[in-house]
Amino acid sequence: MNYRNETVEAHLLTNLQNENGIRVLHIITNLSVGGAQDNMLATLERLQRKKYDVGLLTSSEGEWLQRANNVKNLKLIFVDSFTRVIHPVKDLLTLCKVYSRIKEGGYDIVHTHSSKAGVLGRIAARLAGVPILVHTHHGLNFHDYLNPVLRFVFLKLERVLSNISDKLIMVTLLNLQKALEVKLASKEKFVNIYNGIDFGNFDVIVDSKAKRKAIGVLGNEKIVGTVGRLCPQKAPQDLIAAIPKILKVRKDVLFLFIGDGELLSPMQALSKRLGVESHVRFLGNRDDVPELLQIMDVFVLTSLWEGMPRSLTEAMYCARPVVATSVDGTPELVQHNETGILVPPRDIEAISNSILTLLNDEAKAKQMGAAAKRRVAKEFSIDKMISDIEQLYDELLKQKRLIHPNHSQVHAKKT
Repeated sequence: MNYRNETVEAHLLTNLQNENGIRVLHIITNLSVGGAQDNMLATLERLQRKKYDVGLLTSSEGEWLQRANNVKNLKLIFVDSFTRVIHPVKDLLTLCKVYSRIKEGGYDIVHTHSSKAGVLGRIAARLAGVPILVHTHHGLNFHDYLNPVLRFVFLKLERVLSNISDKLIMVTLLNLQKALEVKLASKEKFVNIYNGIDFGNFDVIVDSKAKRKAIGVLGNEKIVGTVGRLCPQKAPQDLIAAIPKILKVRKDVLFLFIGDGELLSPMQALSKRLGVESHVRFLGNRDDVPELLQIMDVFVLTSLWEGMPRSLTEAMYCARPVVATSVDGTPELVQHNETGILVPPRDIEAISNSILTLLNDEAKAKQMGAAAKRRVAKEFSIDKMISDIEQLYDELLKQKRLIHPNHSQVHAKKT
């Protein structure tokens, strides 16, 4: 038996005991390392199993497949034709498969995440007669860096899908405001729920000297780092481009890139072309991100568009002074010159100058880091996120009369 079948069989057995819960199915395209996947898996790990019978429909691709497999009492459903690339024939086939799986499951709630899964998942769920459809916009797919024709098409499509959705979760108020400005849906369709993080994972005591040695830092170099996919959205090459100017002022700086993606080879080539490769470390995807954040002197995020960047939230909770591009939801998290420094996207001069400002003024950097931690600790806990999601589910269940509004015990209407 292959790994995938063993996984499905194991989850089917563990879910036999949970037949009376509200049936909730989350849908995402794949389980690659990313903020949307992290946020969704954190939700699946914590939804109350006494109340909810939880499933996940996705492809079997991605580095976090094992993490999903480790979630207790989770029914995994794989549809391997699910891909991020638009392919009309394959997407139609996928729609039929997703519809079939949803119909078989008799779900009360289907909760979709990100673009492709949000399109196919919501259409399939509505065709299958699912009572409640929820979609989370982890970022807006009709961003300003998209081809204008595609942006127009995506916006039109999202408006149609909003009409068949019961609620749209936005992860920042700024994204919510932008969605209202472009008339994505009426105001009552939206709810803001911040991405939460498990603070316990980041309250770690780190032997800084040992951790630095483990990644090849043997001296007293300052460490500037970033965490995220090496992809066009994150524009990590802009940090590479800023390095020469920083090194003209300070030679004692090392740059860490944590993450993997299609830009890895071009970035390695760029660092060599600029003559800065000896100051750069590409560490790939790591399980020790909380520890690596603790040894960074400055955290940088150079994204062109974002929802609520999870890596930035995590760095701020670790009291790292941050430099981030002022895009989408980021200014809601980073208050300029208070909890970090905001710079325009693609502004290499501003990126390098801001990093130097924090490296050269340790007192200011420490003050910003402390303020950043206070900001995140107040609003971005995983417990608050799960509570908000469960409250949203309950409200929708009551509206659809799937549970009695005055009864504490959940009674789902099964199909």
